[in-house]
Formats: sequence, C-alpha cells, structure tokens
Amino acid sequence: LNKFSLYIMDILNISTEADLSTTEGSVQTLQEFMLELVQLEQMYLDLFFNKYNINPAAGSRLGAKHTEETKELFSKINKENPPFLNKTFSNEVLEGMRKRMSGSLNPMKTCDGCE
Repeated sequence: LNKFSLYIMDILNISTEADLSTTEGSVQTLQEFMLELVQLEQMYLDLFFNKYNINPAAGSRLGAKHTEETKELFSKINKENPPFLNKTFSNEVLEGMRKRMSGSLNPMKTCDGCE
C-alpha cells in the first residue's frame, strides 16, 4: 500500500456557548469540545492498526520522535528522489527567490560587511 490514505467521517452533536440557537442539551465549553474530539480521535486510533499514525496518542504530535527506521526510510526516499532535482522555475519565481535571500535577509550573512 503505497500512498495509502484513510478518511473517517463522524457526526458530533455539539452545543457550544457560541451556538445560541440550540436550546436542548447541555452547553459545552470549547475545552470540553476539544477534549471530546481528542477522545474520538483516540478511539479511532485504537480501533485501527497503529502503523497508520506516527503518533499512537491522539492530540498533538509535539514531542513525538521518529524511529531510526523511519529516519533511514526518509533518507533513502530523499536520496532516490531529491526534491529539487530537475525542477525548473519561471523567471518571476527565480527573481523572487533572489530578492528574499539578498542583503540582510540572506541567512548566510552573519554580520555587516561579512559575506
């Protein structure tokens, strides 16, 4: 399965403080709603094989680390198909790149007068 994608649609009944037209049911705070979304995401992560999500816990990916195997795979893929190899850019794009990287915007420039 190369380039496999899985999409799941679920309908949530929500009534938030911002939705004043809803009179039945309890009113949820934004934090309660976000917690419910994370719990729903976790339910589907647990339901399906963890291989399909790099982070087995629902919520933020912040702090998750790639395994050495994954890093090697990324390296191999990038070596086989470098992102900018054989790419061509229009003159307008090239000029924009030059402007963005010139003068004080140049990341290689470390001080005034140094180049």
